[in-house]
Amino acid sequence: MALASVFGAPPLQRRVGSVKVLHLSLALLAVLQIGIALSGHAGIHTGIIVCTILSGIPIGLNNTVFTESAMEVSDAPRPVASAGYNFVRWMGGALAPFLATKPGEEIGVAVPYALGAACCLVAMAILYLKRHHLSALVHVGAEPVPAR
Repeated sequence: MALASVFGAPPLQRRVGSVKVLHLSLALLAVLQIGIALSGHAGIHTGIIVCTILSGIPIGLNNTVFTESAMEVSDAPRPVASAGYNFVRWMGGALAPFLATKPGEEIGVAVPYALGAACCLVAMAILYLKRHHLSALVHVGAEPVPAR
């Protein structure tokens, strides 16, 4: 995760732009979560391990790009935007382990990962539908194009 966050995200952002990196990383994360779900359902431990390790790549990309994006697109002062973003991120991080185990315990071990993949697809749809709000994230080379 850390390697993708530090060494993967910045060059990808410069090359294709933040929004495309977000779509790519969310799609890859969805595929890997489906891989975990299918492997878990079939009892293939190697598949679970490989997909779990590889999921660090899109998670690292998302970590960097979502953080930078939250700061770039917000009209709020940087400390306020950072506080709001971190509140949402840490609240999700606190609730997710508890909430994800419930469908896993009651329905099946693959369900939390299938739901995670569905959430990635929903996030991609939201990014697409709200693309006009993301004009500050359009990059040419290493410099962002001003939205205003």
